[in-house]
Amino acid sequence: MSNVPHSEYKYQIGGSLPPNAPTYIEREADFDLYNALLVGEYCYVLNSRQMGKSSLRIHTMFKLHEQGMCCAEIELSGIGSQQITPQQWYGGIIQELISGFELKVNRRNWQREQNDLSPIQRLGEFIETILLKQIDKKIIIFIDEIDSVLSLSFSTDEFFALIRNCYDKRATKPEYRRLSFVLLGVATPSDLIKDEFATPFNIGRAIELKGFQFHESAALIEGLLDKVSHPEAVLKEILYWSGGQPFLTQKICWLISQEPEIQTPESIGQLVRSRIINDWESYDQPEHLRTIHDRILRSRSQQKLLHLYLLILKRGKIPAKNNCEHLELRLSGLVHQQQGQLVVKNPIYQAVFNRHWVNQQIPTPETRVNFLPIKAVTVASLLVTCLTVGMRTLGFLQSWELQAYDQLMQLRPNEGKDERLLLVTITEQDVQSQPVTERGAASLSERSLTQLLAKLERSQPRAIGLDIYREIPVSAKNKDLAIALKNSSFFAICKYGNPGVAAPKEVSNNHQGFNNVVIDFDDVLRRHLLAVSNAKPCQNSYAFSWQLATHYLLQEKIKSGFTSESYLRIGQTVFKTLERNTSFYHNINASGYQILLNYRAAEPIAEKVTMQEVLSDRFNPDLAKDRIVLIGTTDPSFNDHRWRTISGRGQGSVRSLTGLEIQAHMVSQLLSSVLDRRPLIWWLSKPLEVLWIGFWSFVGGLVAWSFRSPASILLGEAIAVTVLYGSCWSLLVLQGGWLPLVPSAFALMVTASGLVIIDTLRYKTNS
Repeated sequence: MSNVPHSEYKYQIGGSLPPNAPTYIEREADFDLYNALLVGEYCYVLNSRQMGKSSLRIHTMFKLHEQGMCCAEIELSGIGSQQITPQQWYGGIIQELISGFELKVNRRNWQREQNDLSPIQRLGEFIETILLKQIDKKIIIFIDEIDSVLSLSFSTDEFFALIRNCYDKRATKPEYRRLSFVLLGVATPSDLIKDEFATPFNIGRAIELKGFQFHESAALIEGLLDKVSHPEAVLKEILYWSGGQPFLTQKICWLISQEPEIQTPESIGQLVRSRIINDWESYDQPEHLRTIHDRILRSRSQQKLLHLYLLILKRGKIPAKNNCEHLELRLSGLVHQQQGQLVVKNPIYQAVFNRHWVNQQIPTPETRVNFLPIKAVTVASLLVTCLTVGMRTLGFLQSWELQAYDQLMQLRPNEGKDERLLLVTITEQDVQSQPVTERGAASLSERSLTQLLAKLERSQPRAIGLDIYREIPVSAKNKDLAIALKNSSFFAICKYGNPGVAAPKEVSNNHQGFNNVVIDFDDVLRRHLLAVSNAKPCQNSYAFSWQLATHYLLQEKIKSGFTSESYLRIGQTVFKTLERNTSFYHNINASGYQILLNYRAAEPIAEKVTMQEVLSDRFNPDLAKDRIVLIGTTDPSFNDHRWRTISGRGQGSVRSLTGLEIQAHMVSQLLSSVLDRRPLIWWLSKPLEVLWIGFWSFVGGLVAWSFRSPASILLGEAIAVTVLYGSCWSLLVLQGGWLPLVPSAFALMVTASGLVIIDTLRYKTNS
């Protein structure tokens, strides 16, 4: 018991307690630190603020002085950290050593003599040649506020390395065995120095500074004897509320000493609630709760600490780990380790920093920003990209991709009619005008065909293509038709396969071409077949469209052939073939020489006239001059097969075309690609497609990472998808490039939505 009268017994709230303070409580840490320093150990006391570190230092220094040891304290925060240079900082430490140990040396003169040394070398030299030389006793240097080095503009790793070096020198220089250091502050060893080989913390002894225990705190009762009815029971109640936290314990004792009425164990809770917990910001003088509040909210790991603390509130305790978040939360003072578990330090903290407080600090899904780390965004983007590419490879997205392709093709601007083509259509009226006995193949008599070809030839077309099957030989009496079919500008169709349809035998092999087409699984025609290896019964391996286009271009002195990679070419235009799994296609039959059919965005594709109009006197021969004239049926009454296509503009769905119109689009594509530099439809290589999809997946991740609310994220996704859509449309229109639209949009939305869901679930789990 202290000899101080009860009336003069004063509790001190905050600040360091002097050596003779009656309210100073000796804890286990006092004995551990004192005994460790007696035998020359290096020690460090790293704990939260207001746990009594400075008071521990003062009392330990006092006891060591009584044992004849020389002690000095360097408070690093007093040296300064704002706009201070390494020379000034190390010079300040040297000055503190001179003052603390009353060394006889002129610092300025001595430093000038050591001017050729670096600041850290000067400090090491000072310790060895001045400090250890002038003092022959045991020396203990207490370095307080060690965490202030974190605010310096330069690295202090070499400072801690010097302390470690002083310890290492004990092996070769006995005088260093008299030197010990004690580091005190609010930081973790990993905060202060990263190099595990230079750190002094793995050779020093950690002193654990715990809260007051009941058996240690008897000295506090003296000031309560006249103020409480049951001193020991009241002290137990005080320690319950404070958890032994020195500042709070002293404050509760002080509050009791200020109360006019006698306090009982039962009234202590009401006093704590009314004077500390309720409206705590008004009563927090000197600041204590605000210190904890600010340390957590100003931390770079604020959200992680809050979620970790919320988890402790929710479960009561969690296993303690030796990681950054656990250590930093402990340094805030809010929690401490108890039997391997992290728990809230006391009921006061639990009442002030409750779930409501945490939820106010943790952003809600509507307000939180950058909760997920960018690393999570990157990983999620990679995973979703792999998922998307996998789904695409298996064909799960093919149907949607084809629909998107169709839509963009139909949104292209009007290109106008192709003036190099003329379509001559055979109508029902044309057929009915013929004598029944003269109607030939495909309802077109030899006589009518002879007249039509003769009239067209006089117009000097570059080529005439008959898109009507004629297997029946020309009759012997119609020599004019036989001659017309052998004309160098006339071309006829055939059909390969079994059963096939041969071209008229009067037409030479080089003037016939197959009109077979390749349709997709949804019965839509998107591909253009240019050549096959076996076209029997056709006598030529090339398509009807290729034959007409190359004949037309040959008169422009533009020749066709093959590239060194065996691609078909006309002039400088190379036609790269589709493969089994090209772009949006999955596992298609890619036999033959196939390209994507680039329909002309025009309706109609070219000028149209009927057979009767051609045979009439009103026909303008300039319509056929220097053009490719295509003859065929278009009238629905013929029941000819109509092909579902993606031609036209703004159709909104597939549109049916006759075979004649299909051939016109095919011929137009070939001519335009060579003469007009109209692009062929091309696609990215597989690696570039993966990169493109991955890029948009990452964009989706950035949207979820950047925006604050679900509404903002949805808006961000909509904007991103719009930009993606516009990019794909623009490239298709301007350059003919087809980029993966659906996979990219899918990856974008899945990544963004997935991160939002993960973020929300993580938030709810930690709430």
